[in-house]
Amino acid sequence: MVFIPQQYEVILGSGAWLTNHQSGEYEEDGEICKWNYFVKIVAAPADAYVEGGKWMNADGVEIGPVIWGEFAIIQQVENDPCAGIHGLQYQSPDHSGLGNW
Repeated sequence: MVFIPQQYEVILGSGAWLTNHQSGEYEEDGEICKWNYFVKIVAAPADAYVEGGKWMNADGVEIGPVIWGEFAIIQQVENDPCAGIHGLQYQSPDHSGLGNW
């Protein structure tokens, strides 16, 4: 679900945000591997700009990687013990909470 305040017709600067949760399992070498994935995504602020594939705030602080044009990833968590992946994979240097965007 994407939350977009009704007064906005564009995404940039709207305060829109979403979370995405995924999980599953697969078999590898006879072992059942369970994985999960969680990501927080926000609409970039109106005064933000893109540099090197990442949204930056007006002060030049990284918000997060560009996704879907006007959105930025602000936090990503993955767990897949069979692949050796565990925990926080990315956290925005700006902030990773969904409020105040």
